[in-house]
Amino acid sequence: MINYNDPIYILVKIFENIHPDDSPLWIDLITFAAFQSKELAEMLQYLRGTGCVLVPHPSFGYIIKPVIGDNGWHSQEEYDREKICLNQYSEVLMILLKRLKPAGNNAVGNNKPAINNIPPPMPTFKQGNLSY
Repeated sequence: MINYNDPIYILVKIFENIHPDDSPLWIDLITFAAFQSKELAEMLQYLRGTGCVLVPHPSFGYIIKPVIGDNGWHSQEEYDREKICLNQYSEVLMILLKRLKPAGNNAVGNNKPAINNIPPPMPTFKQGNLSY
């Protein structure tokens, strides 16, 4: 259930006026990122708040795409400098983006969560391999 007083919800809602279609996905992404790392969740909040959207991708589930220009980043170079902070979380972030459910019957448009209410356990990383 969404807590409408939660800072994550409030920050995502601010950008919703500009890009409303992906706001429920951002709420889920940032919430589940917070289960992994407070710093990762804060980085995602910053990127969304400055200007990013989630775009469906056939291989990765979703990708984070910067908004360049009005209501977004001044340039691609500015975004590229700022997103470097995500590099240390790239494996976890890729898993979270892949777990987002596509916008549809139970996601965008009716304010229901886009991923399951209880996050599945994150995989552990052993010797460079992804395993459960």
